[in-house]
Amino acid sequence: MQTYGSDAFRSLTRSTRSTFAADGRTLLLCGVLSGPTDVLQAMDVETGAVVGGDRVIGFVPVGDLVVAALTDNPSTLGVYRVRDLAPVRTVPVGVPVDDRGWRCLVAGGGRVAIRCGEPATVVVLDTDTWQARHVDLPSRPTDMAVGDDGALVAVGTAQGRTGRVVVVDAVAGTVRHVLTGPRKAVGSVAVRGDLVVASAGNQVLAWTLPPAPAPGTRRSAAAPKARLLHTVENVEATVVGLTPGGLVLVHGRSVIAAVDPVAGQVVWSADSTNWSRLAGDRLICTRYGEVCERDPESGTVRRTWPVWRSVGIAGVTPQLVAVGTGARVEPLAKQGGAPDHPAGHDSPVHDVSFDGERFATAARDRWVFVWSRGQADPVAVIDGSDQSRPSRAVHLTGDELYTSYGGSVQRWSLDGSARTAALSAESGWLQSRGDVTLIRPLPGSGLVLVATEAPRRGLGGLHLLDATTLSTVDSSALDWTLYAADPLDEHRLLLRGDRYTVEYNTVARRRVAQKAYTGRYYARIHHLYPDRSLLVEARSYPNDRDPSCRGWLAVTDLTDGTVRHDRIETEEFTGRGDLSAAGMFVTPHPDAIRLWDLDAGKVVHELPAPPLINGVWWFPDGETLLVSTDTGALHEVAGPHLRADGRLP
Repeated sequence: MQTYGSDAFRSLTRSTRSTFAADGRTLLLCGVLSGPTDVLQAMDVETGAVVGGDRVIGFVPVGDLVVAALTDNPSTLGVYRVRDLAPVRTVPVGVPVDDRGWRCLVAGGGRVAIRCGEPATVVVLDTDTWQARHVDLPSRPTDMAVGDDGALVAVGTAQGRTGRVVVVDAVAGTVRHVLTGPRKAVGSVAVRGDLVVASAGNQVLAWTLPPAPAPGTRRSAAAPKARLLHTVENVEATVVGLTPGGLVLVHGRSVIAAVDPVAGQVVWSADSTNWSRLAGDRLICTRYGEVCERDPESGTVRRTWPVWRSVGIAGVTPQLVAVGTGARVEPLAKQGGAPDHPAGHDSPVHDVSFDGERFATAARDRWVFVWSRGQADPVAVIDGSDQSRPSRAVHLTGDELYTSYGGSVQRWSLDGSARTAALSAESGWLQSRGDVTLIRPLPGSGLVLVATEAPRRGLGGLHLLDATTLSTVDSSALDWTLYAADPLDEHRLLLRGDRYTVEYNTVARRRVAQKAYTGRYYARIHHLYPDRSLLVEARSYPNDRDPSCRGWLAVTDLTDGTVRHDRIETEEFTGRGDLSAAGMFVTPHPDAIRLWDLDAGKVVHELPAPPLINGVWWFPDGETLLVSTDTGALHEVAGPHLRADGRLP
């Protein structure tokens, strides 16, 4: 199967939870949503190879093992080898793990704390004996931290409009202190030795714990009082961690500050910071277009890496920094920064334009690639990382590529000598609140036809642009949004959109007919039969009788307006389908790619579907499909054997 773009360093899902294992080579990842995205994965950052495991609610590495709460059995933990995710054992905990937020498991000093929401409980697991101790909490837990030595667990809670921090003796499995002071629910906590720090709203508070009670003593000393350590202006504060020198790192909006917990003074601060992660003596911070490493004690920048746009921090080791962009991971330290362009998309593809043996793809990640069929690497790259919105529409014709970033249209020259295409023209802003949804150069006219979407409580538009300068020649408002164009003859196009069609004369440069489909479905996913006789609509919808999502097809006869097939129910569509030039309709589903006989209104063939499929397009030959997934992967899938007329035998 031909693949476009590299699958190395591509996670199996759009992962948002990740951390390095103790070996410094294996990055553990998992998606944040329940369903097929919450698969535990292990990525080898030396090779980029990824191994998939079970579905999990959350996970935490402990030595050469990873402990995870299982999605299919939330009252049980699974223990796996880090490298290959081979199961080692299961550990029952007796109560369901709380699936709100991904920090439901934290570890330190050989112990794992597990947050359980109903009832409000924290379970402390000793990974030497695999014995679990249950500790009841006064209210719902919101965050946890385990001390480096594994002796204490600090649990932030929400109690009405206020919060508490419960300090648990991890060895005895008992509550040592209930710390008061937060005026809002606790958002984050940290603990080291006798110091406990927590954020609540825009405040960061600290407590100094009294010595542990002597053996045989039943009661601990009175709980210490909170002291206000730091206040962040107008936004919620987050405790990033405690530095090796004992400073408290606090993040709020785009500012990170290091606070002395004894004096309550800010030692240093830095702005323009999006995300921060502390790993030992390395503080990694990100901002748009850059990742930097700071000395956590002084704030001094040690080094920086340029990146394409805002990225997340996937993991940090003493030798390596890995960042995440959608479904891809980039190990920066090995390359001195990100490469000139990614090795493929990392997000769902929005649009595809075919031109002979080449095709262009535009995706949510703001990159546009031009591919040559049968070649894994792109032949041209459009870097849209600086654009405010991704390109919703793309059109490839000869050596010219049209994109639609940010409500305007761009033309790029593809001379074949350079991997990066050159911008040759750009239109003005055609739509301030919506996107360009359709681009069609009109052959022989020197014009480009462009449609913009109709935002809520607004109008879409139909625009004629000069093909050389992309300046506006003519514009007209539309009540609905146009998404597709099909040639009717040499001088006429049939434009299709929400609930109506427009016949456009390319010579007269105007609309000559318009037909509304009031009361019909006219979903956004729709296709016109090659002989213009049938209109095919497809849509997914939640079924009130069945909590799972369903899909339906409707086929309308355009010659007389009758409905040929009304709402044929089928499995959920995971994205757009496509209609071949021979009239073979194909739709993507979680379990298969289905081919339809539209005359009979039934499925006549099925093909295997890759995980998280989100779209299918027929290649111009009508025999092969281009398949995209939520992770940005692109594959060719061979269709079934067809007759000479492009139909199934």
